[in-house]
Amino acid sequence: MATIKERLKALEQTRTGTLSELPFIVSDTCTDEELKQLQRNGRKVFRESDPELMEEFI
Repeated sequence: MATIKERLKALEQTRTGTLSELPFIVSDTCTDEELKQLQRNGRKVFRESDPELMEEFI
């Protein structure tokens, strides 16, 4: 049986290019300006009711 140290080591290993950030989901009351500010770092940001949000997971 693997030790806790071995399990943690396996979990912490990442392969370059295989991981992607989950989209950031904001309230529908978020203004366009707030949305643009959140998107500036390159992360995908969606309002709760945005139909494109569902496309991310399909």
